[in-house]
Amino acid sequence: MEGRGLVLGWGPRSNKDSPFLERLWPAMLAGAACGRGLLVDSTVLDTMLDGCARDCLSSRRRREELASALTVMVETDEDPSAAATALLEAALEYHAARLADNGGVCRLGKFHNILYVAAAVAVEQVVADSAVVARLLAALHACEGGLDRLVAPAVLGPRVSRLLSSWRSDDDTPEEARLRLVFFLDHACQARLTLPQPGAPALPVLTAPLPTLQGAPPLYAAVQAGDEEAVLLLLQHGAPPATGGALCPLLLALRRLSALARACMGQRDPCSCPHDLCPCFFSFPLIFPPQEVGVLRLLLRAVGGRCIPVDPTVIHPRVVSDGLLGTTPRLAHWARYRLRATLAANWALPHGTAKLPVPAAVLPYLNLLLD
Repeated sequence: MEGRGLVLGWGPRSNKDSPFLERLWPAMLAGAACGRGLLVDSTVLDTMLDGCARDCLSSRRRREELASALTVMVETDEDPSAAATALLEAALEYHAARLADNGGVCRLGKFHNILYVAAAVAVEQVVADSAVVARLLAALHACEGGLDRLVAPAVLGPRVSRLLSSWRSDDDTPEEARLRLVFFLDHACQARLTLPQPGAPALPVLTAPLPTLQGAPPLYAAVQAGDEEAVLLLLQHGAPPATGGALCPLLLALRRLSALARACMGQRDPCSCPHDLCPCFFSFPLIFPPQEVGVLRLLLRAVGGRCIPVDPTVIHPRVVSDGLLGTTPRLAHWARYRLRATLAANWALPHGTAKLPVPAAVLPYLNLLLD
């Protein structure tokens, strides 16, 4: 039987002693002496952070330092996932107390960033309590007005998101950021979390606007970035591709392709053909970027009725004549669309498709992996 525990004394050591570890260990021992055991609660967090600079958790290096120190304590428990859940609750309690002390206004700094440290530990330990994770997301959204720090690195990449928000993500690559986002999306779906919007109905995480991106929803930002993997991930989780209005992901993809078509067609030599019946217009060689075409194809897999405004800035004739819009949707497409719409309405995407009584060979099609 595997044993877990800590040797009382100097406490756990690392190659380079961490200031947070040095602060955490006495706080943990004091809690154990009071009968609270080796549990990281809000009192421990308050004792540890008391006296630290307000911006002590602003840098990624310091957040990782504290997360590593807390992970040591969490992993001594017989159930690390449960201990990580308790840590998340402690961080929320600490944050709520500091919020109440300041008249309901978040003081940000270490009082707020402790939530990101607890979130990092929760992701690493695969916390299973969706209600607690949903409370974390709601707290972050209430103070920041959006979940940009969690969503933007997954759809734009950590480097671009840092330039836009001056916040360095805890992930190094878009792939890592997407795995983290999936963790939070799954819990938000399980808890049926909606985020309040000023003067508008509450929205799920997938469609909640991102303030640092001028209020664009995540899917719109992913289309703008031309990231096929991010677009597919969001569509699989139920993000609507055709929302209408200025921030419609589908219209954005069409506008980008139409702009490319206009730019290329403007370079062709003048001809003597009638303007309305010009075969040269449709025979002029035009190559659309595969990445942009791939994004449009993904969106079309999740679209129902294709009602597109007659606007040359939205849809260029070559976009239609070159077959980018595809053919008339088949009956299978409509069946997939209706099934996914029903699952989305019941907060059952993306995992609900696996529970349907259909052959396994059909699942890739239902999960938007095939045209």
